[in-house]
Amino acid sequence: MRNLTLHKFLAMLLMTVSSATLSVAQNVAKIGSTEYATLQEAANKATAGQTVTLINDVDLTTGSNLEVHKWLNIVLDMNGHSIKGANADHKNICVSGILTLMDSKENSTGKIYAETPYLDGVYDKPLVEVNNGGEFVMESGHINSVPAGDRQFVIGAYYNSKVIINGGTIESGWYAINGSNDEYQSPTITINGGTLVSTSSYAISHPQSGTLTIDNRAVVYGAGGAIDMKRGNLVVKGGIMTSKGKGNTGKWGEGTGDPDKAALNFCAPYGDVTATITGGTITAEGDAVLIDAKPTEGKTVALAIEGGKYSSDVSKYCSPGYTATPNADGTYSVSYFGNVVLVVYDNSNKTIVEAGGTLNIDMDQVNKIWVPEAGVKGVNTTLTKNYTNTGWNAFFVPFDFTLTDEMLNDFEFATLYATALENGNGSPAISYKKMKAGDKIAAFFPCLIKAKATGEKKLYFGEVDYKSNVTSKDCSSITELYTFHPVMENTYIAAKHGYYLNSKQNSFVYNIHPEAYIQPLRYYMTIQDKATMSYIEPANGGASKVKICVIGENEPTGITDLVDEAANASGKVYNLQGVVVGNTTEGLPKGVYIKNGRKIIVK
Repeated sequence: MRNLTLHKFLAMLLMTVSSATLSVAQNVAKIGSTEYATLQEAANKATAGQTVTLINDVDLTTGSNLEVHKWLNIVLDMNGHSIKGANADHKNICVSGILTLMDSKENSTGKIYAETPYLDGVYDKPLVEVNNGGEFVMESGHINSVPAGDRQFVIGAYYNSKVIINGGTIESGWYAINGSNDEYQSPTITINGGTLVSTSSYAISHPQSGTLTIDNRAVVYGAGGAIDMKRGNLVVKGGIMTSKGKGNTGKWGEGTGDPDKAALNFCAPYGDVTATITGGTITAEGDAVLIDAKPTEGKTVALAIEGGKYSSDVSKYCSPGYTATPNADGTYSVSYFGNVVLVVYDNSNKTIVEAGGTLNIDMDQVNKIWVPEAGVKGVNTTLTKNYTNTGWNAFFVPFDFTLTDEMLNDFEFATLYATALENGNGSPAISYKKMKAGDKIAAFFPCLIKAKATGEKKLYFGEVDYKSNVTSKDCSSITELYTFHPVMENTYIAAKHGYYLNSKQNSFVYNIHPEAYIQPLRYYMTIQDKATMSYIEPANGGASKVKICVIGENEPTGITDLVDEAANASGKVYNLQGVVVGNTTEGLPKGVYIKNGRKIIVK
């Protein structure tokens, strides 16, 4: 009997111990010495700034997600344990309060991970969703969704949220960090350190507004590229950004694709993109930096490189005054050169000229000329061009100069004078006035130049002072405004409602080709209705050609020949602005007038 009682006692004791052991094993987190059965319960009990420490692994896929509510501010210490989640509703970590992630365990063996494969319709659900003004700070630890396939991503940054990565490692099959292309979302993402990896695409995709900052200790690596900027502002102060891709134009119709991308890719399918790069090491098998597919109409990409080291030449993206210099290892370093004239050629060569230097501009090759705001003085300048015909060409220069006899040996010049009507039928025409030795031509003033013979010709100016204030000139009739726009870099004029000067047709011709552009030291013309300031184009009744006339030219021009005597035939006399000034030219001041559809010079 006593033995039976003892056996019962021992059995009961064993059951009690086992039950206690089981109870302890079910707790997954603690605050101080107090343990909790669920991670959510522990988070809800935490006061501001308290640390919730994992004491066992957590599986969110069998229960519900971890919700860090707006009123919560907690530190989550992984303590070497793991959290299993999924890229799906109620199976991830949602942050609308403040969550700081760390791992106090030596070697940071803890991780947040997913192993659920990609499912259509849930790809926009990250493992960690930061939303509605929430803040996620990662100090250490690991987050990994690579086993889940190549279409999942780790951190989603949405509505006015903040994501700050100071350390740790984030690995994803798709994006390590992603946002939304909703125009009203404006999260702030700051990568101060840590490592971000994508095994198939970009490490960071940025389709939203807001600012992405990369600082010195950050390592951002993507099989397809490091960063894909589709909208918003990028600030790169340092760090290492790497791609093994080659920088193609993408496959998805939005200016992006994978994998073969640049380390930093810029496009604007959703909105304007601005970027300033002042440091960092940026490396790719192809282009280190690439402005990808053409932006959506009305959207722009503004990229300014002012420092850093690159695996390819980024000269064309450098800010004024900065240039990319080749290094012995084949890389390029960007540095500031100060007040210089920068000339960028089609073959990506760049000429850097300081005050007092010498500059030869090939007008057939040049695609950009930059002059600092203060200007550059005393640059010994020559223009070279292969003239294929002896027609008039649009021409200006960013400095004042005086015509010399030497210049006129090989060239003729004419300067913009006024608008007129051709043959009295209302068709517009542009008048220029022939110039002679001693005439002065101001910087950016629209002119014409004509070689007296075909072939390569050089136009030498001597020492001139370059100016930066590009200015347009205009003239008008009673109803129309004609504006002449000088360009200092290759300019696509289809979107600018522009007419270009066709030397063979002796006319300004309306451009309909979206890929056509004009090079520096040329200009294009626009016509606007003075009442509405809307552009006049062939599609709305405008002329497809606007002829030119050079006053003082011996041979006929594109419009009616000039006459040297005052004509007093019947009919009204108009000035070049279309105003009636009488029925006769007698008593009129010197100038050009129109009578019976003919131009008349009163001497």
